[in-house]
Amino acid sequence: MIADEMPELDSEYLPGLCGRYLVATVSGEKFALDSESVSEIIECVNMTELPMAGPVVRGVVSVRSELALVIDLAARLGRGRSGSAGEQARIILLDAQQTGEWPLLGLFVESVDSVLQLDSVLSAQCSRGDVREGDPCIAGISVSDSTVVNLLNLSKVLDSAELTQLVVR
Repeated sequence: MIADEMPELDSEYLPGLCGRYLVATVSGEKFALDSESVSEIIECVNMTELPMAGPVVRGVVSVRSELALVIDLAARLGRGRSGSAGEQARIILLDAQQTGEWPLLGLFVESVDSVLQLDSVLSAQCSRGDVREGDPCIAGISVSDSTVVNLLNLSKVLDSAELTQLVVR
């Protein structure tokens, strides 16, 4: 979404969310993760699908002889399951402090775009547009180079109880 099409927002700024973010594309939208929550970014190679897993599970990958569960971020955010992994697709491995009961967890994204310093973050409450009003997975939004960036609420995205229900069919 470009800034000219930006949804009407309330006027609440969220200074506690300012900082460095990794920006990735998911279902054609820009989403940002706090850079401190990211441990590594890897290519989508040799991913093994899990046939009995729920739709949010993309599969597992071996990372230094450990298996990482890979969550399809688009599916987790309710934007439908991602298509096939293109050349730009990546897995964002998360810092162990973020993953709760999951020892090694990755997020499948269409591409990793940049690292941004965000100095102005607005509340994600809106009346129209791509950001869903009251979406607990979105902590706030920002505008960078005329593009709206949705800031992820990783604690909600990775909520252990909810994620466990979504992972297992």
